[in-house]
Amino acid sequence: MVEQTPFMGRRAKKQATEFYSNQPGFNARMTRENFLAELKQSGHFSKAMLRRIERATEYAFRAHGTNYGRKSERDPRLRHSGEPYITHPLAVARAVTQSGGNEHHVIIALLHDVPELFEKDEDKNRAIQHIRQEFGDQIASSIDLLTQRKPSRNKQTNYRNYLLRLLNSGDLAAIWVKLQDASHNLSTLEHLPEEKRGSTLRKYTTLHDIAQHLDETTTDEIGKYLARHGIMPQVIGVRGRVVTVPPRDNINAAMLMRLPRASARAIVVYRPNERSPGKLTVGLPLHNERGITPEFWEAQLDAIAQKTGIINGSKRLPKLLPTHAGNRAHYELDVSPGKLEALKRALRAIHKNHFPEWTPS
Repeated sequence: MVEQTPFMGRRAKKQATEFYSNQPGFNARMTRENFLAELKQSGHFSKAMLRRIERATEYAFRAHGTNYGRKSERDPRLRHSGEPYITHPLAVARAVTQSGGNEHHVIIALLHDVPELFEKDEDKNRAIQHIRQEFGDQIASSIDLLTQRKPSRNKQTNYRNYLLRLLNSGDLAAIWVKLQDASHNLSTLEHLPEEKRGSTLRKYTTLHDIAQHLDETTTDEIGKYLARHGIMPQVIGVRGRVVTVPPRDNINAAMLMRLPRASARAIVVYRPNERSPGKLTVGLPLHNERGITPEFWEAQLDAIAQKTGIINGSKRLPKLLPTHAGNRAHYELDVSPGKLEALKRALRAIHKNHFPEWTPS
C-alpha cells in the first residue's frame, strides 16, 4: 500500500538520501542543482515558475529514490543501465525545455513515471492523488493520462488502448511528454535485456504510427531509432499532398481523426494489406465548387489505367474517414506490381493541377 503522506514526507526524504548516497559516481545534489541552473539560464521561466519546478524536481528525486515495496527482478530505482532512474525524467524534462516547453510541460516530464512505481492500479491512483494535492488538477490530469493501467492480461491491447486514450484526450502537453519519453527510452535501448527489446520496439512502433502527425520532429527521431533496429513504421508521412497511412484493416477512425486539419485536402493512401498486396485504397479530396467530384476522380483513374497501366481497375468504396479529416471519395484500386510510387506521382500531379494554391503543411 502507498503511505498516506505525500512523497515529500520525511520517510521518503530519508530513504532517497540513503539510496542516492550509495550510487557510485552519482551526486544527487549536484545533479539537481545543475538541472535547475540550466532552466534558469534558458531564460524561459520566471522566479515563481522556477520555484514550482524546483519543488517538482525534489518530489521526483524523492519518489524515484524510494522503494515502496514493488516486487521486481531489479531495483525499480535503477534503470537497466545501472543509473538511478531519476536520470530518465530529468532527460525528458531537458528535451521538453529545449523544444520550447513551458513550466507545465517540465513538471509533467519530471513526474510522468511516479505512479508507475506501483504495480496495483489503486496504488497508482493514490499516487496521482498525491500529485494532485501538491501540484493541482491540471498536472495530475496529465499524469493520469500518462499512467498505464492493466484492465486485461493482454499487454499489447492494454498499451494500444492506453495510447488511444492519451492521443484522443486533446491534452497536447501529456502527448508531447510521451513522445519525448519514447524518444529517450529508444535512445538507451541497448541497455535493455535482449528478450525485452522486441516488445519495446513493437510498443513504440505503435506509438509512432498513431502519433506521427502530432510532433513531426520527435516522431521522426523515434522513426530513426526504430529503423536502426530493423523496424520500419507503417506511417510513411503525413505532410505533403499525399498522406500515407497504415492498411485499411489495421487502422480505425479514432487514429485518423487526428490527421492535421492542414491535410484535409490531401490524398490519403492506405498501405496495401499483406494478404492482398495488389489492392490499394485511396481517399481522394472533393471540392464541388471546382467540379472535383467522385465522377471527376473516376475519370482520372480511368485515364491513369488506360494511359499508363499503373492500375488495372477501380471500385468506389463507402466513406471511410470522419468529416474532421476532410471530405473524400474512396476507391479500391487494382495496382500493377511495383507501381505504388508511380501511382502516387500520378495522383500528386493531378492534385497539384487542381489545387495549385494549396501549400501542404
